[in-house]
Amino acid sequence: MLFFQALPLILVVGALSALLYHWRILPLVVRGLSVLLRRAFGISGACGFSVAANVFVGSVEAPLLIRSWLATMPRAELFAVMVAGLATISGNMLVVYATIIAPVVPDAAGQLLAASLVGAPASILAAMLMIPPDPAAAVAGGEPEMPPLYDSSMEAIVRGTADGLQLLLGIMASLIVFVALVALLDMILQPLTGLTLRGIAGWLMWPLAFAMGIPAAEAATVASSLGVKLVVNEFVSYLELATSGGAGPSERSRVILTWALCGFTNFASVGIMVGGMSLMCPERRGEIVRLGLPALAAGTIACCMMGATVGLLSPG
Repeated sequence: MLFFQALPLILVVGALSALLYHWRILPLVVRGLSVLLRRAFGISGACGFSVAANVFVGSVEAPLLIRSWLATMPRAELFAVMVAGLATISGNMLVVYATIIAPVVPDAAGQLLAASLVGAPASILAAMLMIPPDPAAAVAGGEPEMPPLYDSSMEAIVRGTADGLQLLLGIMASLIVFVALVALLDMILQPLTGLTLRGIAGWLMWPLAFAMGIPAAEAATVASSLGVKLVVNEFVSYLELATSGGAGPSERSRVILTWALCGFTNFASVGIMVGGMSLMCPERRGEIVRLGLPALAAGTIACCMMGATVGLLSPG
């Protein structure tokens, strides 16, 4: 029931975000964040613009805004663009997730908004640690423009709603398919080894959960949610957190987990992003494909850094 109550919000937020874009409010906010990121990390205007846009749009839509610069962008900055697409969530999904977890996480909307904003610099930092920028590499492009997409406010609302519907159907289809595939693999794996994909991923995530500040007694539960996010997606993890009714982890641990789940770091999202960017820049298709899994690793680290940040600032 909660699933069908939350998902229609995508339609409303899709229309609202299109309207804010048409009124030039959203481009102004993205440009401001881009300036801050470029000054803090010394990246190019195109890279900073895409990373900033990821706070509001998805992992395919943001690179699309800098499509003309992708072919000449240095490898380290291309990697940063990919990591940012996985370590942040789009604005419409932020609203959906906030609605889902509001009963069990205090100030859920504010927590997710702060996490999404922190995710932008965290993704750049994680990307630069994994693939350091080459000082000799040419800087790609200047500050891109966000072109006008709509002729009127009414067109923005109609097209934004249509885009939201397409996203809604895509989410529902991917949830059905990936949950079914994970269940199928578990049916094969469990009789042979006694293990499940969720259990394996949760076991691998346990050290990261503990490092974020989760108490040892609750680390296994939080690690399991992180494992579900990696194997399936963050939507299912947030749904499980909401349906728990607050049972299990403490309020502090739930807030840390909320921050750590705030990103598209899962295998399905990697496939979507790699496929979309390969079409935008076919001359770098091989490089984009090779950077896919490293981007997933760096994005996961960035999300855990976000959780560790709130864990460090929260007493407990």
